[in-house]
Amino acid sequence: MRWLLGVLLASACGRNDLTLSSGGTADDGSGSDASDSGPDGTDTLDTSAGPDDTSTDTTPPQCGNGAVDPGEECDGFDLQGLSCASFGFSGGTLACSASCSFDLQGCTSAACGNGLLEPGEQCDGSNLGGQSCTSLGFAGGVLGCTGGCSFDTGDCFDFSCGNGLLEPGETCDGSDLGGETCISLGFSGGQLQCEFDCGDFDLSECFDAEDDCCLAHGAPGCIDPDCEAEICDVDPFCCSTEWDQICADEANGQGGGDLGCTVCTCGNGGIDGGEACDGANLGGQTCVSLGFDGGPLGCAPDCSAFDVSGCFIDSCGNGVVDGTDVCDGPDLAGQSCASLGFVGGVLGCAPDCSGFDTSACVGGTCGNGVVDGTDVCDGADLAGQTCITLGFDGGPLGCAPDCSAFDVSGCFIDSCGNGVIDGTDVCDGPDLAGQTCVSLGFMGGVLGCAPDCSGFDTSACVGATCGNGVIEGGEICDGADLAGLDCTTLGFAGGNLNCLGDCSSFDTSGCTGAGDDCCAPNGSPGCNDPDCESTVCAVNPFCCFVDWDALCADIATGANGGGNECLVCTCGNGVLDGNEACDGADLGGESCASLGLGGGVLGCLGDCSSLDTSGCAGGPTCGDGLAEGPEVCDGADLGGESCVSLGLGGGALACLGDCSGFDTSGCVGAVCGDGVAEGPEACDGADLAGQSCASLGFSAGMLACAADCSFDTSGCTAAAGDCCTATGLMGCADPTCTADICAIDPSCCGVGWDAVCAAAASGSDGAGNACLVCGFGCAQPLCQTGTEQASCQATNQCVADVCAIDAFCCANAWDGLCVNEVGSICGLVCP
Repeated sequence: MRWLLGVLLASACGRNDLTLSSGGTADDGSGSDASDSGPDGTDTLDTSAGPDDTSTDTTPPQCGNGAVDPGEECDGFDLQGLSCASFGFSGGTLACSASCSFDLQGCTSAACGNGLLEPGEQCDGSNLGGQSCTSLGFAGGVLGCTGGCSFDTGDCFDFSCGNGLLEPGETCDGSDLGGETCISLGFSGGQLQCEFDCGDFDLSECFDAEDDCCLAHGAPGCIDPDCEAEICDVDPFCCSTEWDQICADEANGQGGGDLGCTVCTCGNGGIDGGEACDGANLGGQTCVSLGFDGGPLGCAPDCSAFDVSGCFIDSCGNGVVDGTDVCDGPDLAGQSCASLGFVGGVLGCAPDCSGFDTSACVGGTCGNGVVDGTDVCDGADLAGQTCITLGFDGGPLGCAPDCSAFDVSGCFIDSCGNGVIDGTDVCDGPDLAGQTCVSLGFMGGVLGCAPDCSGFDTSACVGATCGNGVIEGGEICDGADLAGLDCTTLGFAGGNLNCLGDCSSFDTSGCTGAGDDCCAPNGSPGCNDPDCESTVCAVNPFCCFVDWDALCADIATGANGGGNECLVCTCGNGVLDGNEACDGADLGGESCASLGLGGGVLGCLGDCSSLDTSGCAGGPTCGDGLAEGPEVCDGADLGGESCVSLGLGGGALACLGDCSGFDTSGCVGAVCGDGVAEGPEACDGADLAGQSCASLGFSAGMLACAADCSFDTSGCTAAAGDCCTATGLMGCADPTCTADICAIDPSCCGVGWDAVCAAAASGSDGAGNACLVCGFGCAQPLCQTGTEQASCQATNQCVADVCAIDAFCCANAWDGLCVNEVGSICGLVCP
């Protein structure tokens, strides 16, 4: 920031010889000494001359007139919008010396301990600037701040050998051998272990084939004393003469009885001989069955005992964090209201030790839209500050995602007249942003810039002439000059394309329609544009069932005056109709200027769906703090969106640097299990978001929330009379379905509508008696809109008949037209 300020000052004052030496001092040629240290330890300008200063007086000749002239940093009260904060100080009053250079003696340094993160400080109190142990490269822990406003990492911790987890830098850790075994390391067998420092494997229990207890070899005995003793007590031959195949079988637990050496059987996944367990085979035991409260049970590497290091005894209430405790009474794991983002207060622990009790904490957290605690700003709450109050000329002020500082990327210093486009300039003197009279729609001439830089001066431009047979400026065509287009390139089957008399658009009256043209009778059901087909057939189903005749074409073109015209038919006629944003030269009265884009030629996209601002000057510019045109957002202009509106739990939403989308890195995701239904969660614990069995369409019962934060309706009872679900009632709500099913199974009406009745009604029994109200065995009931019905096209005659005429219903979606066709084609009456 300091070097940028220096460059700005040098540029603004015309002092092009300002340099910074390698020692950090600045020499501007005026004799000023810039070696004094500022509040953050960096060099600042010393503009005062000592009594022994014999250098030549370099006071600019205009100094004292109250306006900054070339060679001056300031003049009287004209400080060029700068303040002590601009030089890295926390406050104070910036002044201008008699020699028109800045006087910093009234500025005050940053104050460690005030809770505000200021230049030179890593942190201040509980304000850690968004940092944590993990962001500083540690595995975890609680980051603190020293009295000198530097990070205190004493309570942070690294990954450690002995925790049973294989981590970077370790060869192994406890029983976690990274998948290696004695055999994978080239031995014939044995039990691989890990050195105590996790730096290498312990190979002492690995052995080669010549003395392997698990394989036959030509010598008596084997390498493992315990195995040797166990086998030779039963079969002395193995130690007196030879360790043959019989001895090896006995060692491998294949000799019958309880014989079997752990060194041979441990690792095969079966519990043999004297093994307590083997790998994941724990013999049905768990931490709970062994007397613990929970945790993952393991098996010792030699299979001799269970590994209970992961088991825990939950003792909530003993005042010590253990087991699954997040906290326990006064033991808050080093946390406080401040460390959790509040201003202060007294932090407590929930009675079940599952989380913190913040009810006595005071203040809020960054992202709540209110400046509190250590916030400099929070979202749209800028504490009354603007770009102007911070010394800029204008622009939208924003807030940093962590609420620690203002985002001034949208602020600008307007300097119209310097020959360079900056600030709100559309142009500036000779800098015309690459525009010319021709690019603005004129035939030629000399383009200029308005004196206030707010727009272009086109008084010397020469206009285009419609009727001279040449496309110029904003003309779409001119006489026989059709820009290389014809009827076929515009989507017609053929004919003669002409140009309208005012050169604003094409005259397509001489073009003939395509085979399945939506805009003319085509002799077949439907047309080639799905959107148009859906719109017209919703008005007149005949157009999709039988024939796209002249009446259908009139609806599509708007000739019937019904207001249902299709974009594909009206775009290109030079008249703004239906849902068009524009059409040719008919821009609905809009212009570049009315859109706030300065000037230029506004156009219309070829499909009439949107205005074309590419010919406007000062079009959407990513970084100007205004979300315009195709921009999703721009700086602090988030279009009214927030983390919460995007389905996340909270936090500070930002905009990507290219304005193409939102930056959600500062948002907090919804956390399933925290008891609060947020973001995409349907529910969370006891928070059912106001829903109940009844609100979800059931008759009664107890609604619950599943572990994945979706509704658990297993405790709900079916809606009274539901034909597709077992209700226990006699019959169901639909008379036709009741009659059909009870004719097959009278007990459904005489005893109760049980699972057998519901299966028959829904078609899941495969008997082919499904009811219309249950969908005839299809993806959804035929009288309800939903997904495509191709799954039952071959088995359901109504679906087959509908899709034979309207393939969209089986290929894309079963929409409102398809539901209407159930009545018009199948003759069925939807309830």
